[in-house]
Amino acid sequence: MPDIPNKTRVSIIVIRDGNLLLIKRVKPNKTYYTFPGGTVENDETPEQAVVREGLEELSCPVKIDKLLFEDKTDDRHDYYFLIKDFEGEPRMGEPEASRISEDNNYIFEWIPIDKIQELDNFYIPDIRSQLLSWWNNQKLVKDIRNALISANETVREIEYTSGNYDDKGNLIISPIPTITTNVCEIGIYDDTIYFTFIILSSDFKKELLDSLPDNAQIYPFKNFNNTLYPKSDFNYSELEQQIKQDKYLQINFSDNYKQYSIDQIVDKYFEYKKLFIKTDIKPVNQSE
Repeated sequence: MPDIPNKTRVSIIVIRDGNLLLIKRVKPNKTYYTFPGGTVENDETPEQAVVREGLEELSCPVKIDKLLFEDKTDDRHDYYFLIKDFEGEPRMGEPEASRISEDNNYIFEWIPIDKIQELDNFYIPDIRSQLLSWWNNQKLVKDIRNALISANETVREIEYTSGNYDDKGNLIISPIPTITTNVCEIGIYDDTIYFTFIILSSDFKKELLDSLPDNAQIYPFKNFNNTLYPKSDFNYSELEQQIKQDKYLQINFSDNYKQYSIDQIVDKYFEYKKLFIKTDIKPVNQSE
């Protein structure tokens, strides 16, 4: 059993038809919104706490889809779990139900997720910006997937991948929505969309390097938080030696997606794909 800090809490994220389930807490001289959930007990994991809290606060069994966010400070640790296949209407269970009074109430409300920033008195820690960003990003990935399929590309279903690094080499903590074609992984985090192609190191050519745009980066496959290109002390001979140490290379292109329409994002994909076609380099099929 993991060592659970005293102030470890779980929050239950339920979304139905674009609406987010929240609890409006009414107390004397104080009203605020919060997620269903509660404190992790000493003898349980966060996942077990979600199941228990689902029965206590929603009066129904819940199934975890994925861990969406994790927020950790010196004095508390918060987990935010997305719930799948939520059916019926929530009803407050025990022990909270027996505590309901005029001055202590729990009111369930379904709030349009794109309106949650308008709520006053949201309970701290406030993750509404993160949640709204995740919601918009996964919707965008779905639209990109549909557009690529319409362009006759083979595209896998949306996945949520962990262990990714941003363009500064920093680990991205939360899982990010991604789709994969036969040649490229496409993912979104914050305001950034990335296109990652994997090639055999033995296929790399200087011709490809010379054709790369300014937003391109090269990483080794195993240690992909170590940027090989570009860097201030870049030396091509050194790059040749470094790529021999790994069977594969990652070529990454990143853009601020907010400046593009869906059609323009798809055009970017084909533009990057064409770089490999022109240099006669066949990217690894990542959809297998």
